[in-house]
Amino acid sequence: MLVVSLNLVDIPRSELKGVTIDDLARFIFYKAYLQNTPIVVLEPRPGVNVTPLQCSKMSLRLSKVLGCAIVFKFTKLEYYERIRLLQKNVYFITADNNIYLPNLVLTSQAPKKVAKKLSRAAQYLILHHLQKDNLEGKSISEVAEMVPYSYVSVAKAVEVLEDLELCKCEKDSGRNKRLHFSKYGREYWDYVKRYLVSPVMKVCYCDAIFNMQCPKAGISALAEYSNLAPDNQKTVAVYDSDFKNLQLGGLNNFDGFIEVQIWKYPPIVLEDGIVDKLSLYLSLEGNKDPRVEKEKNYILDNVWKVTN
Repeated sequence: MLVVSLNLVDIPRSELKGVTIDDLARFIFYKAYLQNTPIVVLEPRPGVNVTPLQCSKMSLRLSKVLGCAIVFKFTKLEYYERIRLLQKNVYFITADNNIYLPNLVLTSQAPKKVAKKLSRAAQYLILHHLQKDNLEGKSISEVAEMVPYSYVSVAKAVEVLEDLELCKCEKDSGRNKRLHFSKYGREYWDYVKRYLVSPVMKVCYCDAIFNMQCPKAGISALAEYSNLAPDNQKTVAVYDSDFKNLQLGGLNNFDGFIEVQIWKYPPIVLEDGIVDKLSLYLSLEGNKDPRVEKEKNYILDNVWKVTN
């Protein structure tokens, strides 16, 4: 059985998005890296007992929520308990802070798959960095507090940026990975532009939205940022994960008073009720209307006037 030492760091509650209150009450959550692969370690709080079956179910559920392998830390384990945990494919740490997960270790020893395109979260980080908060010198934990993604999702997004040489990470004296960029502003945009894609996944239509204020997108947003006259039909954006919570009147795939764009990542709203300019620019790239072409280039130039 392979044994690997780990450096465990507490995960703040603010970074555990999607974890239930019951889970937080029963376990302490740690983050760690196993051969550069992020994992989450759960330690039962004093007085909390958990069975191998419960560990198995929690591992499956939380690995989907947090996006990485779940490992349990125990102060004491009987021999038969270790056997049952291994039989149920549950990874665990013993009291001496050593980790027993041969399958995960063997898997992680395989050649690392290098990203060839941006993930959704990685694109979000780029656009956030260019328009909202400068991420230069920030740690992954600090970035996770700024964006609507968990620590694990941010860590994976940063790995993608490193693979594509869009940023570089260096460890500080406290062994925190910090982001560094070699290019800035318009120069960085021009450098990363080949990897960026439209945020729009799908378009549908409705006559009314009853329960949520969605930011203006498409021609509606372009009209706010430029001299283009707005269309009679309003266009808004909603994150894919939030779409199911919308209460819509007259939803269909053909026409309506409102065009609803379903986005791959949460819209970045920098001005009152309008999506960010760079995402808007990307969403309009397939529009061949000469008026739209002119005005979207105008707003692109305007981004650097504001940020420079």
